[in-house]
Amino acid sequence: MASSERPPWWPLFVWAERKVGRPLEQATRTDEFAQLVTTLKHLENALRVAYRAATADALHKANLPAWSDLREISDQLTALERKLSDLSLELDRRRRSRH
Repeated sequence: MASSERPPWWPLFVWAERKVGRPLEQATRTDEFAQLVTTLKHLENALRVAYRAATADALHKANLPAWSDLREISDQLTALERKLSDLSLELDRRRRSRH
């Protein structure tokens, strides 16, 4: 980027990046950081499962479908479409073999 195209705050950004960039990079390469990220990911997943269970329960009490219900129906529809496609191919094969 040409210096004439740089925004007025650019020197401040460069100064801050030089001050914190290397220490942050070094910190993110440690085993402790990897363990922290792994732990946070497990926590995120646990919270997601709890949230989905709670919202599914609330939606079911209101006689509404939850995301898990819609996903199950979608999976069933996909399987049905696959079977229909297979049957259609088999029917076409049989029709061709008669002629």
